[in-house]
Amino acid sequence: MVNLRSIAYEVEDHPEKVFSRLTWTTERVNNLASYLSISNPISTNKVWIGVLNKNSLRFDLTEPPKFFRIIPLQVILKGRISREHGSTKIIVNMKPGWHTFMMFSAIYLATIMMIAATIATWNTDQLFATIVWLAMFPGLGTYLLYRKFNTMERKLESVLRLEN
Repeated sequence: MVNLRSIAYEVEDHPEKVFSRLTWTTERVNNLASYLSISNPISTNKVWIGVLNKNSLRFDLTEPPKFFRIIPLQVILKGRISREHGSTKIIVNMKPGWHTFMMFSAIYLATIMMIAATIATWNTDQLFATIVWLAMFPGLGTYLLYRKFNTMERKLESVLRLEN
């Protein structure tokens, strides 16, 4: 999967203390990839579903589904916490989930094909449909994914009590 955003935080708290904040708010699963591929329903009131490795201070997190089993804009957070030069560093990589990645791949492929067909035929009747397609699917979809990344970032900051 492709990293779309990387975030680094530096705090004064001890790494185990920061990591413990994740354990309070995460419903643990054995393997996040298998959970995402088959969309197992997990009923939880916790903020995250994920894999926590206390020995290496690494985590893989995602949001639990609210209404549907498949989340169209699913984001995965992969991170690690380490102690460097007297302060704790938290590095988080944000990636789209499988459903999100496949959906956006199809949207962008269809967009490229539509633009190529419009240019190849110079059909002005299709020009309006191409502009509407560009505004609706790739434009709106990318904007919604960007907003989802911002929401996930703020949620992680509030759980770990961080500031960028």
